[in-house]
Amino acid sequence: MGFAGQAWQQHWARDYGAFVLTKADYAQGADPADAQGAARGGASRRQVVETVFHTLSARCGLTFPRARTYWGLLARLGAKVAAFNLAVYVNHLFNRPMFAIFDPLG
Repeated sequence: MGFAGQAWQQHWARDYGAFVLTKADYAQGADPADAQGAARGGASRRQVVETVFHTLSARCGLTFPRARTYWGLLARLGAKVAAFNLAVYVNHLFNRPMFAIFDPLG
């Protein structure tokens, strides 16, 4: 994909503090079990990100924010993310699943 090489590895390490493994690294003899574990870890993180995105778009109305200005969009986006974080924190306080939906009437 054009992102392999020593220059890119140094850029990611210097600018982001990240060590990135590419397919070329595994082709050079890295342990296949490490690749499988890394893929599993990435898949679990992706699941969380997709759940958060779905919750923000479906439950919080992020798909159509109805803002009239750029600053209004940022304000609405910040309010929705803050509300989501508060909901996750309340679920944590009451030992409920992280993304459980709170129904005060239920």
